[in-house]
Amino acid sequence: KATVSVLYCDAGGSHFRHKSNMEPSLGMFTVGAYFTSLFAVLAVVLNDIRGNCKIGVREVTLGAASFAAFCCTWYHIAMWLVGDMEKEEFKGRSVWAWLDESDLFVSAYKQVADGAVRWFWSSQLLSFVLPWVLFVSISNAKKGMSLLVTLSYIWLGFAGAISLALPLHLIRCGEMGYHSIKIGKGTEYSGKRLGPGVLASATIAGASIVLMPLMKDAGGFWAPLAALHVALLLFPFFVDPQTPAAAFKGLFFTMAFFCAASFIYNLLNALTDPTTTPDLFWTEIWANHCQSSITFDLFFVTFTTFGSILLFAPRAGPSKAVSFFVAMLSGIISPGGALGVWMAVAVADTEDAL
Repeated sequence: KATVSVLYCDAGGSHFRHKSNMEPSLGMFTVGAYFTSLFAVLAVVLNDIRGNCKIGVREVTLGAASFAAFCCTWYHIAMWLVGDMEKEEFKGRSVWAWLDESDLFVSAYKQVADGAVRWFWSSQLLSFVLPWVLFVSISNAKKGMSLLVTLSYIWLGFAGAISLALPLHLIRCGEMGYHSIKIGKGTEYSGKRLGPGVLASATIAGASIVLMPLMKDAGGFWAPLAALHVALLLFPFFVDPQTPAAAFKGLFFTMAFFCAASFIYNLLNALTDPTTTPDLFWTEIWANHCQSSITFDLFFVTFTTFGSILLFAPRAGPSKAVSFFVAMLSGIISPGGALGVWMAVAVADTEDAL
């Protein structure tokens, strides 16, 4: 047993006293591993950008967007952690006891799935992740980037914020479109089509999103939460860099349909809930810091994604008019649905060129 020092809160929750001879907790190990992995993948991502990208106005703008998103989302995460530690049941107890008993990661997702209006906002970010992770996996594979680097971008989105990782990936890949998903020059296609691995992973991820609000009060809530993250992390392992980008068209359209259906269903569910009032769609954003963080994350990824599409559409393949239309769809079929449509159009546009 290790002898360490820990902090204890007094009854008022504002002062601390010292106690020793405590055994390190599983909660402390989990949180330590979480933050260690976060800083590790951030270092990998920044090193990848530094070694492969020239810094110009576009890159500085995206970097500023990433930093602003990090500040907004993590302010609310920090405030939530402080508030959770000051709950009545943890007063006068060790920080490690709080980490062991508060079940931080699961309880955070439970808060954003609690209620029809909250889930309407939260589900949009979770469904957006489906086409985004697939895009990251394809673009990185086409550029010959290692699995470690690809997984680092994805895990940075999971552990940090999607809005933190997305602009950084745009700096590296160029844009969301033709040039970022075409095969490297001089490489021949293997003729492979989509394998069962990527299709199975996408199916499991989508099913996990559907199950989350249904299981928020059940003891197995962690199961769809874990399945979602694992399934998405498997995407890069199943994306063959020699598979034509156009082969992913159907999967992107399917993801777009899933995101749109989820958006419409959750909106109708929220509107028909007897407890819903019009102002609730705004006030629930501020219901708790977890909800504020995930909603800000959603807003940032929406603005960054479609701002990038509108600014760089001529190089991305489809016309400016198509890009503007897709950007407008983000408010009708959800940001994830619009991104799925955009990527399906972009990969279809590569079919003849490839």
